[in-house]
Amino acid sequence: MLKKVEEMMHLRKRKLALEFLLTHWAGTGIKNELYRAWNTFKPQGDEKMGPSYACMITCLAKLDDIEGAEKIFEEWESQGSTVCDNRVLIDLLIAYYKEGLFEKAESAVNKAPEGGKPHASLWNVLAMGYKRDNQMAKAA
Repeated sequence: MLKKVEEMMHLRKRKLALEFLLTHWAGTGIKNELYRAWNTFKPQGDEKMGPSYACMITCLAKLDDIEGAEKIFEEWESQGSTVCDNRVLIDLLIAYYKEGLFEKAESAVNKAPEGGKPHASLWNVLAMGYKRDNQMAKAA
């Protein structure tokens, strides 16, 4: 059924349907189909591509593919978007702390955009991860 949806997607509305498709492919647990849909429909040269990248990172995290999520994040970073979209990094941070990868999460926050100054929401997500892991001294 999802492949039928893909066939019916209108070119101008693909962006709207992409997150629907990614979420449902992730729900099936078929990672290669998730990647296929992503590679077929991912945004190209669009300033507002952050939500699609954030969705893909979340989907990969649900499938325990942290390495894939990191690659998608790096791809997003390499696009050089002038629009700062913290959702993409936030979704990667959430994936990291769910796996207990706090050092990677801290490193990602420290190299965040905006002239090297991480946005407060990024630190908040990191603190929530520490709290969830009962590392209260680091969460404070």
